[in-house]
Amino acid sequence: MKLQNKNKLGSSALLITFAYFAFGVIWIAVSGEIVNYFTKGSDLGPRFELYKGLFFILITSILLYLAIHRREKQREKLEENISASEKKWKDIFDCANDPIFLLDRNYRIMEANSKACKLYGYTEAEFRQLSIKDLNETESEDIIKRQMEDVISSRGAEFEVTHKSKTGMLIPVEVSTQALLNNDILEYIHIVHDLSARKNIEQKLNSSESKYRTLVEASHEMIWTTDADETVTFVNDASFNIYGCTPAEMIGRKFSDFCKGDYINTDKQTIENAKRVGNGIIEYESRIKDSNGGEKYLFTKCIVVKDPEGNPAGMLGTSLDITERFEAVERVKYHNRVYSLMTNMNQLIVRASDKNSILNDACRLAVEYGMFRMAWIGVVDENTGIVKPQYSFGDTTNYLDSITISVKEPENIRGPIVRSFTDKLYYVSNDVENDVMLSKWKEHTLDKGFRAFACFPIEVKNKVVAVYNIYSDKKGFFGKTETDLLLELIEDISFALEYIELEQEREVIEGRYKNIVEKAPIGIYSHIDERITYINPEGQRIFGVTSEKELIGKNIFDLIHPDFKDIVTKRLTNYIEKGIVAPEVEETYVKMDGSAVDVMVSAIPYSVNGKSGAQVFF
Repeated sequence: MKLQNKNKLGSSALLITFAYFAFGVIWIAVSGEIVNYFTKGSDLGPRFELYKGLFFILITSILLYLAIHRREKQREKLEENISASEKKWKDIFDCANDPIFLLDRNYRIMEANSKACKLYGYTEAEFRQLSIKDLNETESEDIIKRQMEDVISSRGAEFEVTHKSKTGMLIPVEVSTQALLNNDILEYIHIVHDLSARKNIEQKLNSSESKYRTLVEASHEMIWTTDADETVTFVNDASFNIYGCTPAEMIGRKFSDFCKGDYINTDKQTIENAKRVGNGIIEYESRIKDSNGGEKYLFTKCIVVKDPEGNPAGMLGTSLDITERFEAVERVKYHNRVYSLMTNMNQLIVRASDKNSILNDACRLAVEYGMFRMAWIGVVDENTGIVKPQYSFGDTTNYLDSITISVKEPENIRGPIVRSFTDKLYYVSNDVENDVMLSKWKEHTLDKGFRAFACFPIEVKNKVVAVYNIYSDKKGFFGKTETDLLLELIEDISFALEYIELEQEREVIEGRYKNIVEKAPIGIYSHIDERITYINPEGQRIFGVTSEKELIGKNIFDLIHPDFKDIVTKRLTNYIEKGIVAPEVEETYVKMDGSAVDVMVSAIPYSVNGKSGAQVFF
């Protein structure tokens, strides 16, 4: 095809050149030069003019041929370039990844590429029978017209619409349209980008974001972000349950605004270390104060967010309210401490022999095993009514000397310790700072770091003899279980003191009774299971012995005359074993030398550890 065109172009140039040459020859002939040549052939001048004319025509014919041939070559090359450009455009048109339409001024489809055929399901021939309106789902011709007017006014426009395929399937697309003039005829290039995949991704993303938003907003964990200055930039609704503040009230503030003073430095150090390292998840616990002043414990997990340069740009994390868990763990610790105090105190009570050792140990063990900061026991001075700290242990410096308590205080200003003495009431304060009952000693108590306080009356024979006071540095220490255990401990202490007092009284009574028995003018002995356990000096004299050791452990029937053994056996059965006092009767005993002695005998029964016995008077 190209060879034929080249031959055709060469013939055309030759033909034009030949015509020009023939015309020149004819012109010379018409001008009479050739005639003159033949009629005046011998004249050199006319011949030279003829040769010159012919030579001019020949040269100009050659130049004309070359000029025409060159022009034809240029046109041929231009046509080849145009053909190549058209082919390239056609290839681009057909190979484009997006559908492309060429529309006429009435929006009818003149051309459609293969991608359009594939996406919409029409052939090129079918597309030429359609307008762009036929592809739109709902847009009217007026809407399309307005869109095209925007294209003309702005030299191009982009808009999203929904197209439909040949099968009726809806296709979300983004259309980029350019207006152009082709030989003064308005046409449009319609480039369509299929948004199905993007819309699907957007839908999934929106769904994911919706789920994420729901999870974030519904989470009982507080989810938050901060900037490089540690200012809160986002927080979910859980902030209200934890801090008592809405997200709007939290954003723009710092978490350190809510942190308890003794935790601020620890939290800051943790965060600074995290920013410096900047890798992995940071976990830490903190104590905060909510908007109502209540204390809460949080467990926080967070990561450091960095900017493109690698510098810390903020933090992202979650915080969980672990107050109940923390308090449960602490409560177990409190239980164990009080149990330890009780166990050790009861062991000492068993071995204790005097009041002072019990009360001193009660204070010491409260600090050493109960982990209380301080314990003291107050006793009332009978003369002044002042409650004196008779026993104490722990951090008492500059405290016990700074408070004055008297049971003679007016009733309207009496504190818990005085009421323990006067009304036999115990008192527990889990928040010294806000307890109006302790306002009189609040400043001194808080200065010592005491945050919880309890006092318990110690009774002996239904009378308060002392008040047990203990202090903890843990607010809320005294739960029901701890209080019940301490009440039980106080009962044990009261019982021990009462027992010691009774023992002391018993010893006095026993001493007096023994003195009476020892000096009695009648014989007295005691027996258990018919074995003598005691005999007084007069009884020893009657039996003719010099020491009670000679009679202790002997069977009573060894000392009774054979004639009276049956009588004594019946008396043991009828009286002693039944717990009835045996009336006085006459009996005969046998002395150690074998001689008989007549005596008047009576007996009072008793039992020891389930064994029957009696005290016999003779």
